[in-house]
Amino acid sequence: MFGLLFVRTAQTIVCKIYNERANEIKCASALFNFILSVAALVGWGILYGLTFSFESSVFWYALLYGFLYFLGTIGFMYALDHGPLFLSNLFVSLSSIGTVIWGFIFWEEKINFVVISALLLVVLSVFCCLYQKTDNKKTTFSWKWLFYVLLAFIGNVGLSVLTKEQQLRYNGQHGTMMMFFGMIIVALICGFMFFKEKKQYQDDRVKVNKTAKKQGVFPLLAGACNFLYNFVVLVLVTTEISSNLLFPFLGVGTLIMVTLSSRILFKEKITVLQWIGIVAGITAVFLLAL
Repeated sequence: MFGLLFVRTAQTIVCKIYNERANEIKCASALFNFILSVAALVGWGILYGLTFSFESSVFWYALLYGFLYFLGTIGFMYALDHGPLFLSNLFVSLSSIGTVIWGFIFWEEKINFVVISALLLVVLSVFCCLYQKTDNKKTTFSWKWLFYVLLAFIGNVGLSVLTKEQQLRYNGQHGTMMMFFGMIIVALICGFMFFKEKKQYQDDRVKVNKTAKKQGVFPLLAGACNFLYNFVVLVLVTTEISSNLLFPFLGVGTLIMVTLSSRILFKEKITVLQWIGIVAGITAVFLLAL
């Protein structure tokens, strides 16, 4: 599982590098998501071709996957427009808690004082790692922000739950089929969002093509990381690893790795509060592993 943290962290790092370099066009984020989704789709297409299976009822899971991805992406984008970055990131990062709660109710996962204490530490870790002082005026509560951030939360929880539910129901079969057709829907959604933003911001075609050629390697790498990460998760959800451990470990572990990488690679300062978050996250994972 530690390898997954490196893959997820690598995806975040290349995204950060891209955002710093692709400043010539306003639809840079949409272009990144579009190329990423196409790259991930190619990976799933190759894997699906090598492990071909077919079950018509799995199409419903693929459709739901695309819909939940849409909810998560759109919800987060509009949440940033109506509220603070810190709180929006916080809610999305806590989606692993939602997956654990689902496991308590529907997967008969164990719940006791140690697990509850660990989950509280997860909340503390995410809060401390993400918190930063800001002069942004968008810090007051708004119902629109709450609506959009809940969409993002539901989308992210739903993707984790859907992956495990599909594998449980079909005894570990047809997972690559679900992901392949699901990613087709995701790529179509991302493509629609990209061309819509490109038209809205009236970005010049020459600038878009130039950015795609010069910086396109970063979303391609991110797409490869996305494919590898989701493939391993697809395998792990069918093992005996508890969801109480798996999803909080991936969520908090990635957050800690990104925080440390920011210090090492980008020379960003780690605050005392972030160090507290790192320690709290490590402690939480240790308790969940007991």
